[in-house]
This record gives sequence, structure tokens and C-alpha cells, in this order.
Amino acid sequence: MEKYGVGMTQNPDIKQTALSYSFGKLLFLGVISLALAASGPLSLFAAVPMVMAFLLYGRGKAFMLGGIVIGLTFVLARLVPELSHLWGIFAVVLLNAVLISEIIFRKWPPSKGLIVMGFSLVLFIGAITLGLSLTSEQSLSAQIEAGVTSALNTIKSSKENQVLLDSGDERAQALKEVIDNPKIVVNQIINWSPSVIFVGTFFGLWVSLFLVLRNSLIWRDRHGYPFGLSDLVKFRVPDFAVWPLIVGLVLFVGSTYLGMGEMGEVIGGNILLCLAVFYFFQGFGIYIDTLNFFGIFGLFRTLMIMTTLFMAWQLIVFAGLFDTWVDFRKYLVKKNNDEGDNL
Repeated sequence: MEKYGVGMTQNPDIKQTALSYSFGKLLFLGVISLALAASGPLSLFAAVPMVMAFLLYGRGKAFMLGGIVIGLTFVLARLVPELSHLWGIFAVVLLNAVLISEIIFRKWPPSKGLIVMGFSLVLFIGAITLGLSLTSEQSLSAQIEAGVTSALNTIKSSKENQVLLDSGDERAQALKEVIDNPKIVVNQIINWSPSVIFVGTFFGLWVSLFLVLRNSLIWRDRHGYPFGLSDLVKFRVPDFAVWPLIVGLVLFVGSTYLGMGEMGEVIGGNILLCLAVFYFFQGFGIYIDTLNFFGIFGLFRTLMIMTTLFMAWQLIVFAGLFDTWVDFRKYLVKKNNDEGDNL
């Protein structure tokens, strides 16, 4: 503990205070992670505090913290039934934190770690889903339909939605059609859940890894990790990915002409969405280099990034896709009269 400036061999009271303060910070990371996990869209960032717990305190203490927080979620579920799902969300958060921290512990390049851990998590989710489907008395579609029906009944019983249904406008008719035909929702879930799970898994890992590397000064002196944020944003999709992209595009656009109907469109759409997340990673790196090239920094840079992510993410995907042939980075080179071309 000497590197924290605490002379632990000199005074037992100081030693105890340092340990107490350290454990308090560990608990604080767990509380922050749990609060984010319970905050809807902000749950996307919930793994970051837990990753910091792993990197700053080690696997043992971080797993202990994870167990404490999961136990806390069960207590909260008893006190507030609406939070009964929170333990599952935090379990996923903890799993993501484990995978991301292992990338740092093993000193893997960020791109390699993202691919390996992402596909590992997708396969794990697929295996769990298949196992539950095979061991359950009900089929997977029947289980989904039961859950959807229950959710739609809850929506229907809501006073606000009842007022909307009574209004008879276009939104009311659309909502009534969904409530009266839950199989429409079930079919959509079954058709598009593969790509939703795939994209959600990789995007969640990427966001967390991005933020962890962005704040690497907090933990880098403990691990000597040889890579940085620049290595992550230089993510590049292999050229051979163009072939499955073409297959997906042909199936999605021409399924009717191929005699495959809706099934071909669904398969093609899932392929395109799964590939899109990787082209997004590549395009985001191009976008960051563009902002650097034009010298856009500070608050305005942050606002531009957030606005683009939420309102024009498709442009980032297309930038990543066309970068396969164009190589935009060769145009993002600043010329210095004294030193030649520099990035």
C-alpha cells in the first residue's frame, strides 16, 4: 500500500482506516453499477463500475462484491416486487464485466478481445436458450407467447392506455391490433431476436470497453496494459465479410424472386444487422479521426458524437462499409511543411 502514500507498517489505526476506505470505495462501485442497471437505458453503462472493481481490487474481491449485490437484488425484489427482474439484469452486467476485465488481464488487443468475448457470450446465450427450450415442457414460442400476452394484458389494464384505446385514433387502432393479436409480436420476437441478441451483446461490450479504455489512467499502472483507446477505434472488418453481406442483401431484397418469401427476408435481415454492428465499429473510428482532422474537441465534440450516435448512426455504418474500398483514413492526413505528412 506504499504506492497509495499510506505507511501501513507505522500505525495500525492508519492501516485500518486505509482498508476501511478501500472497502468503502469497492462497495460504492457496486452501488453505482446496481443503480445504473436499474435505470433502463443507462444499464448499458452498468458494467463499467464493476470492471473497475475487477481491475482495481482483483478478481476475488470483485466476485465477492458481485455476490453481495446479487444478494441485495433479491432483498429488493421482496421489498419492491417491480424490481424482481433486477437480479437477472445485474447477472448479465457482472458477466459482461468479467469478460471485459479478462481482456485487460490477458493483455489482449481490444479488437481481438471484443471478437473473442463477444462470440463467446453469444454462444453462451444460444446454449442457454437451447437448453431451456429442450428441457421445458412448453415450446420456446409458447413461452414467449405467454410472456407477451401477460405484458399486453398489463398494458391494456393501464389507465393511460385505456384512455388511448377509447380515443379511437390511429395510435389506438395500432395498439388494439397488437393487443388482440399477440402472435404478431411473438413472430417479430422470434424472427429478429437472433440479430437483436447479437447486436446487443457486441454493442454492450464495445461501449463498456470504450469507456474503460477512455479512463485507463485509473488502472493502467496496475496492469501495464500495452493497448489504448486508439487501438479499439481502429477496428477494421475483414474484407471477406463483404461476401456474407452480399448474401444477406440478396436474401433481404430478393427473397420473393428466390421463392423464399418472408423467411428469406428474415434471414437476410438478420445477417445484415449482425454485420452492421461491426461496420459501425469501423465507421466510428473514421468519425473520430474526422473530428480530430478538423480539430473539433471539447464540449462541441461530445455533442456532435452523441447527436450522431442517436440520430445518424446509419451514416456511421455506411462510412465503415465504404471504408472497405475507399480507405478514408488516407484522406485524413494533415500536412506539415516542416515534417511532412502526419496523422
